[in-house]
Amino acid sequence: MSLSLRFVQKLPQRLNVLQQQQQQQQQQQQQQNNAAGILAAANTAAAAAAAAAAAAAAAAAAVPRAVAAEVQRAAAAAEVSRAAAEEQQQQQQKCRQKQQKSRKQQQKCSSRSRRTAAAAAAAAAGMKTSKSSNSRNGKQQKQQQQKCGQSSSSSKSNSSRKEDQQQHQQQQKDQLQQQQQQQPH
Repeated sequence: MSLSLRFVQKLPQRLNVLQQQQQQQQQQQQQQNNAAGILAAANTAAAAAAAAAAAAAAAAAAVPRAVAAEVQRAAAAAEVSRAAAEEQQQQQQKCRQKQQKSRKQQQKCSSRSRRTAAAAAAAAAGMKTSKSSNSRNGKQQKQQQQKCGQSSSSSKSNSSRKEDQQQHQQQQKDQLQQQQQQQPH
């Protein structure tokens, strides 16, 4: 029995193995949401190649070595098609992972942008309210502090007046510090 004839006799078994692998691949591909269409097309092409190889194997039982080589090429083409489908699936999975990472990064960036915009708006609001008082010189600030102390003296004792002045000074210090931090260096 020649080598080509033994190959032809074993070819249907190999084709059955290939078909079983293709069926398993089809079941796995149904679970893949984005790659289902492309993988189904690849499997259909591989199944068609396997069917053609099986038909050629049946016809090659009594044909010379050239037909056996043709059958072998068809089987190799089916294997190549299967390998290409697997590689395509892996590439699509990598692409989905990259897209997920990109979406997460965009969410982080947009969240930072919102926080930055909110901080800028708060800074602008703080600067508007503090510019009127902070743009004046130190003497006007002292006069304002004295006014606050004089207005509170009518209804509060000396100790409460000192507390009010300290609170007012602390508020002005906080506003100045916040303005200095928010101004671009």
